[in-house]
Amino acid sequence: MLFKNYLQWHLNVQKLILLPNYCLPKGKFRTVVFCVRILWLVWVNISSIYDLQFASYFIRNYIDVGVVGNILGIIDVIFFRLGILTLDIIAISKNHCHVEFIEEVHRFEEDMDSHIDAVKIYRNFIKRYFDIFLIVMWVVFCNLAFMFFRLTNDPNINIITWYIRVIIEECIQCFVIFYIIAFIDLISQYMTILIKNFENSSEEINLEKLYLIEKIYNLLKTLEKLFVHMIVYFLLYHSCAATFTIYYILRRHLGHHFTIFRIYLATFALIALIRSAYYAFSFAFRCNKIHEKMEKLTRIVANVDFITTSHTIRLAIKQICMGRLHERSKITAWGFYSIDLTVFTQVSASIVTFILIIIQFKQLEDQQKGTI
Repeated sequence: MLFKNYLQWHLNVQKLILLPNYCLPKGKFRTVVFCVRILWLVWVNISSIYDLQFASYFIRNYIDVGVVGNILGIIDVIFFRLGILTLDIIAISKNHCHVEFIEEVHRFEEDMDSHIDAVKIYRNFIKRYFDIFLIVMWVVFCNLAFMFFRLTNDPNINIITWYIRVIIEECIQCFVIFYIIAFIDLISQYMTILIKNFENSSEEINLEKLYLIEKIYNLLKTLEKLFVHMIVYFLLYHSCAATFTIYYILRRHLGHHFTIFRIYLATFALIALIRSAYYAFSFAFRCNKIHEKMEKLTRIVANVDFITTSHTIRLAIKQICMGRLHERSKITAWGFYSIDLTVFTQVSASIVTFILIIIQFKQLEDQQKGTI
């Protein structure tokens, strides 16, 4: 079944990539396969940390030597290089939460397939992979454009190796981002199915479905602790990356004679800016959707209490609703359920203010250079 295969894809990616000891073969190849998986994670992390030593050289040659350029560049480089290391540590330490959730959904795959439009799922599946392909192409072409620009000024093999590593690491990060987005969509879809089950009055209200509700609440509570770090990281990183790109365009292109190559380079810088904004908005809207569905599901479960006569079911409903209210009281603005559009608007306003301050600093730098 289509939904079953989609879940199986998630489960296999989780276990094969993030769990080094999963499905190890018996015999002599067991140690070899385990070492290869460990080396893969170690190589990505060492490569990210190794690139930090190029920060000063990279900033000095990539953008102006002004204070503003150095600050923005260092923030961008550190966020990007250390980000993959942080994601690996979080994913390995918390991966059992993902696997537990997906295995729980597998138990009820037949019931889910009866409530899902296969054509719609297929279209969304194709669209998601098209988005991944498009974003990856943006990453490749943007970095190739920057690489060719650097090579025209300073032909050096180190520049080529630098950008090859950047392309590989950014592609890995793009896949991680889309994986998180797909997993959030999976949780949202799971909740939609539960809502349809409870809204269908022709179906009997049974204790098994209520236990499903309690299970998803507990899993989301656990996943909240994991996703909050990733979401906040990506919001901060891409906000800094967008600011760096805007400053790059303002500093290097505005006020200069626009040649064909300069327009070409500025275009790809704008594409990188659009990509960062897309990630940030995508996370914000999806978190808002999860929050709304959680509230709707809680209201539907509470209404079941008025139409059932079973004392056991009423007790389960009371436990679910009280548990939900207790968790809501502990979730802050940084939580998984409440990163909604209001919080994102406030963050965006802060970013705009930060950009205006950067522009003022840029003008101050120009004035100081003029007086020297």
